[in-house]
Amino acid sequence: MKINPEEYTEILFRYKSEILEKEVEEILWAEKKDVEKGLYKLHSIPFYGPKIATGDIFHATIDINEKCLIYRNTIEESGNSIIQILINETELSQDEIISNFEELLCNVEIVDENFFSMQVPSTKNYAVINKVLEEYVQKQILGYAEPCLSKKHRKDLKKSGYKY
Repeated sequence: MKINPEEYTEILFRYKSEILEKEVEEILWAEKKDVEKGLYKLHSIPFYGPKIATGDIFHATIDINEKCLIYRNTIEESGNSIIQILINETELSQDEIISNFEELLCNVEIVDENFFSMQVPSTKNYAVINKVLEEYVQKQILGYAEPCLSKKHRKDLKKSGYKY
């Protein structure tokens, strides 16, 4: 998708990444909702784990020193979740693994050949997707983290009997 600068803008996110175990900065695209009030809707899939998901509405303000918009806080959750996936040495290609998740209607942003972030839409039953993740983990194909798991997706897991 081509980004229209009249509808979208870049926002700087600063946070402690659990996966990298350090402070990181990530620039993500957001849809302009109400610029005067500083409200934006996240368009990008975060890579390293801020507690925000694609589709969430958040507040951002201009930082005078940085001369850019900086994320401040989430206003409204979309119900979507973000999952980080690290592929181990395996005979399966990243494309094959990603294809399996895309068949489940998850969106993916690739970081490199062994790491990608995935958005799970609020409309999907996360227990089904989690089952696929766990099957890959049992086969030692990948590891994953859930830096932003929505309330709806936690309920999906609980209903399925998953011990979260």
